[in-house]
Amino acid sequence: MPVGAAYRVGDVIYLPAESLLQALGATTVWNAAGRRLTIRWEDKLAALSAFSDYALVNGQVVPLGATPRFLAGRLFVPLAFFERAWPQLTGRPMTFAELSAAPPPLIESQLVTDLAGERHHLLSLHKIVLDAGHGGHDPGARSPAGHREKDVNLALVRQLADRFTRETDAAIILTRRDDTFIPLPERTNTANREGADLFISIHANGAYSHAATGFEVYFLSLKSSDDRAARLAALENGAEIADGAAPSFETSGGDLEAILGDMIRTENLTASERLAVALQARLDLAMKIDNRGVKQAPFFVLAGAQMPAVLIEVGFMSNPQEAALLFRPDVQKRIVDALFAAILYYDAYRAAAQ
Repeated sequence: MPVGAAYRVGDVIYLPAESLLQALGATTVWNAAGRRLTIRWEDKLAALSAFSDYALVNGQVVPLGATPRFLAGRLFVPLAFFERAWPQLTGRPMTFAELSAAPPPLIESQLVTDLAGERHHLLSLHKIVLDAGHGGHDPGARSPAGHREKDVNLALVRQLADRFTRETDAAIILTRRDDTFIPLPERTNTANREGADLFISIHANGAYSHAATGFEVYFLSLKSSDDRAARLAALENGAEIADGAAPSFETSGGDLEAILGDMIRTENLTASERLAVALQARLDLAMKIDNRGVKQAPFFVLAGAQMPAVLIEVGFMSNPQEAALLFRPDVQKRIVDALFAAILYYDAYRAAAQ
């Protein structure tokens, strides 16, 4: 089936989305305000966001390798959508050879409009609280060279806040803007008072071994995913326990459940897990360190949040090479770009699910 206009930008082939999908028998609905295309095939649904290089097919995330682009007012999608997402949606494989009789012409990238630098209209996230872990008299983890976790946490939060302020219409609230100690309960209390839609706490890890490496993303649970997650939660909660600002894990199991049980809402846990998976997937593309996955643990900084909430450990301060990386401006930019893209994807997913 010839598709009409197909274009190549670099190594990526782009195809006209709506006309081709409709020719293939799918029903499409374009949301102009959110720049989101919803595709229906029989009783199955897929969604494409002009903000994301992922498609959502029946609740599953499918990587496309590139974001959709606009040319002459039309939405063009990467060929990968038809090669990867279309078979999941329809059960039918598809190749470019079946779609076009001729190779696509190469066009200059400046002739194609993408969304980099545009002001994004977020569909479901109106207020986001960003939390830089530790601060003040609590330095967090230290590197062998003396770098402090609290400093990299604050640097990343400031850059992410600046990116959202410049490029979206969301209101961004920081739990701390400088080297100030904020008790853990006050961090989520801020998010609750502001009626935030999202709470993201940024940290860097520490371990006894200098060889420990990698990033990981956590959401709240009464039970830890594993012993390592339990130890990390105890460590992150430790400064508050010492100051009397948070309850101790040495209370009985029943007391702990009483403390946290009322704070956990099933719908927020489900949404937190979805957000954590999106963040982990984007960081995996951006970071050249181990992906330690998505985990659960009873972090007090997440307890009480009346919205989806996650804690990100971006790397290990105890690993001298990794700590040095975390303080490099280019690496910090990669982390911020990954977090920004993941949150935009989550926003589109959440809006589609509402």
